[in-house]
Amino acid sequence: YDADTFLVNCLTWKRMDSPLHHGVVIDDKKYGKAEFEVEVFEETSGQYVGVNLPVRLPVEDPSTSTLLPATGTDRLLFSGTGRFLATVCADKPNVLWIWDASRFELDTVMVHRRPIRDVAWQPGSDTLYLVCGTKEVFCYDDGAVTVLSTGVVDERFKGLHLNWSRHCVALSCGSGYTIGSCHA
Repeated sequence: YDADTFLVNCLTWKRMDSPLHHGVVIDDKKYGKAEFEVEVFEETSGQYVGVNLPVRLPVEDPSTSTLLPATGTDRLLFSGTGRFLATVCADKPNVLWIWDASRFELDTVMVHRRPIRDVAWQPGSDTLYLVCGTKEVFCYDDGAVTVLSTGVVDERFKGLHLNWSRHCVALSCGSGYTIGSCHA
């Protein structure tokens, strides 16, 4: 619930290092200023723009209509090589955090206009794809961020899910519409 992520040794279940905080790029009383190099990119009009620190990230207040509102770290995904860790927090659903797992440091923050719907690392690589319910697919590849157009003309298509199988990815929306792409 505190939006901190801890890495533990899978044999001893002891914590390996300090927590990964999901607020270090914000300049405020709780977290202070970031003391290391981090790249922050904001999605605007089909492209990413680099943002200078400090950054105020969009925060969504937890729902008061449910008994256990969604807060804290929502998703954790290690890259195919184990070098990177991607996380999404429930209170900041438009923000993707990418951590360098070898240094326990924040590497990149990607801020989107819409909430992140699905995230998937390409198998065996450090390339990450994500969708936000639009026609675009957003990509992170070892520090480089890009917005990819699906080329779908149908206005009803909204990318909600990604699914990798070896070198092929399927992108689907809630109405059963699916497109795929394979790389040799």
